[in-house]
Amino acid sequence: MEETEMGEVNFVIGNYGNFNIGDETILKGLVLELSSNGEDISVVIPTRNPGFEAKYHSELEGTVSSFYVYDIRALLENLCHSDKVIIGGGGIWSGYTGRLAKMIPIFAILSKISLKRVTFRGVGIYKTASGPERFFVNLAAMLSDGITVRDTESYDALWERVKRKAGLVDDYAVLYLRYLDRNLARYEHLLEEWPLYSQILEMASSKFVVGLSIKPTKDPSLNNHVLKVVTTFIDHVNSEYRGDVLWLLFPFAETESRIEDDRTVLDTIRERLRVRTNVLLVEQANPILWYFLIKHNVNFFVGMRYHSIVFSWIARKPFFGIAYENKNINLFNQLGHKEWDTIDGITPSRLISSFENHFR
Repeated sequence: MEETEMGEVNFVIGNYGNFNIGDETILKGLVLELSSNGEDISVVIPTRNPGFEAKYHSELEGTVSSFYVYDIRALLENLCHSDKVIIGGGGIWSGYTGRLAKMIPIFAILSKISLKRVTFRGVGIYKTASGPERFFVNLAAMLSDGITVRDTESYDALWERVKRKAGLVDDYAVLYLRYLDRNLARYEHLLEEWPLYSQILEMASSKFVVGLSIKPTKDPSLNNHVLKVVTTFIDHVNSEYRGDVLWLLFPFAETESRIEDDRTVLDTIRERLRVRTNVLLVEQANPILWYFLIKHNVNFFVGMRYHSIVFSWIARKPFFGIAYENKNINLFNQLGHKEWDTIDGITPSRLISSFENHFR
């Protein structure tokens, strides 16, 4: 196959090509690690949306390629020609595990039986995942050639025998965003080429810019609660600081799944606001562009998505976090961050107070 001309071929399995900015940033971090020794590598990814790499990873053209996950012939051919099978990274197993993700441990076991080198890298395994899911992940990890996890809750979910060979590492998005911060000049030209950026600059002139990431959950009552809280918060700020604030809405996930469609939630928030002229939904693009936008133009962030917090933290932006799962709480504790609340406990006054503490 053509990929073998590039050296080591890595068959990578994760939530890639599924319109999730956090996961695409994780992929960038994983590719960065795989290529850290300076040798040419290629990464081939099974996905429901082949060609996603053109939108999210233009700088990795020639390194990352994809094929349709349900194309069995392509699956077997790519597996056969790969040197390594890599599972991860990201919080693959939790209460939000998708149908395909449930099959990953079985695929890992079959790959190992096929005499492939199989590793789990920077994965998340959470208490909210079902018992059978955790069992098969541990079984596959036990048979694998190595495993690293991204937080202590995931490490605690491992069997004692698996823990003996497991390591604890940073989320790959953290690795990549730190790399970006060290190499700003190499990538910042991409921001100038982004058509939406000039519009944002014009709207943001002399304004305090607030970023917002909200996601749906499985509980309709919690969804209604957070919608009411956030809408009340924005309406209050717009009333008290008329003309001084620009809101940028970041749909970190835009999948067909009801619980992974941030755009619908953010559109609903925008529709309910009394004033909408100072609200802009940021279209998904290469995660590099989103990070630079947050780093250079956002003054304060309200984040519910795990990676919206990671982006804000690495960019050194003040933020208020809303925890919908333990992984968020673990991250806040890891960072020593105090400005957060649970999704069921959050109130407009908490958000208003945090905003006013950081408003210029």
